Amino acid sequence: MKLITKISITMKSSLKAPAGRLFKGGTTLLLIEIDGPVRTPERAMEEIGKICLACDAQDVLMAPDSRKRAKMWEIRRQVSLRIEESWPVYVPEDVVVPIGSIADFVTVVPAFEREYGIKIYCFGHAGDRNIHLNITAGGGGEPTWTGLRKASGRSWKRCLS
Repeated sequence: MKLITKISITMKSSLKAPAGRLFKGGTTLLLIEIDGPVRTPERAMEEIGKICLACDAQDVLMAPDSRKRAKMWEIRRQVSLRIEESWPVYVPEDVVVPIGSIADFVTVVPAFEREYGIKIYCFGHAGDRNIHLNITAGGGGEPTWTGLRKASGRSWKRCLS
């Protein structure tokens, strides 16, 4: 199960078109991959889709064939590459967040961005609670590094609280 925030995908024009179809008004994408004997994944997909909608998901997109699955996974693979090539200052962090707190954690990230004048791209392994925070800034200098250090420290404190 993978989590990707909308900002992580829409930063580069090459990912905007597919992202527009994936994020219909939502802010986070959850990729859930299922395997098993024939017919079992299809039934599981339908049940998981119902659960997601019951939990206020904006939409559920099924990828029952390998072509559709490959497109969705390709977007995920491109995220880190696009972040690193888009920003002169890039600090990757890995944090572990309790599963029940991931949504709350992701919703505070925009406040950190505004407060410190940075961008934070979140994606990761939601099922393992491992969230990749990619903290970025446009320029160098001490104010940028101070903001990055403070944002990183606050994100770690948030995970530990």
